[in-house]
Amino acid sequence: METLYAAYSVAPALRKKEEIFENVKINWFIIDKVEPTIPYEYVIAEYWTMPTIHRNDAEVFVKELFTFEELQQLRLFLKEQKNLEMEFEEIKIPVVGNVKPWKHKSELPGSGYYRLHTKDTYYLPFKVEGYYNIQYSDQQIVPDNQKTVISRTLGKELEEQLQKKYFDGSDY
Repeated sequence: METLYAAYSVAPALRKKEEIFENVKINWFIIDKVEPTIPYEYVIAEYWTMPTIHRNDAEVFVKELFTFEELQQLRLFLKEQKNLEMEFEEIKIPVVGNVKPWKHKSELPGSGYYRLHTKDTYYLPFKVEGYYNIQYSDQQIVPDNQKTVISRTLGKELEEQLQKKYFDGSDY
């Protein structure tokens, strides 16, 4: 039986509106695949007995996964066109029915889709998108030649402890 894979990259920088975020994980997945690589009843546990809503999600999830050949094509594309490394992991088969496909994730604040297949340089024979969430990444500070004032109100006792520990050199 063929093996299926999930793929992801860690982008060193990702721009979202006016902000840049560092080390953003992008989970890659295939969209608009008409037929699964492996018949559903072989790759989804309890396929015929699960509730329809779970079966539909499991079907979409399975179609989002990559074959080894697709994985290698994506890896080459990402390296050549985006200078991104790609990691992957084998998906244990059969998958359980209560899975949520990347395509059905909510676009919450800080998350979104990177529609790789819409870029001018895209040439793969299948469509790929990526889901990311910047909550788990670092915001990059972009210099703007302006004076920046950072202020924070701390309790007097905590402020004194921090001042003594970190600024007077007594621990060095």
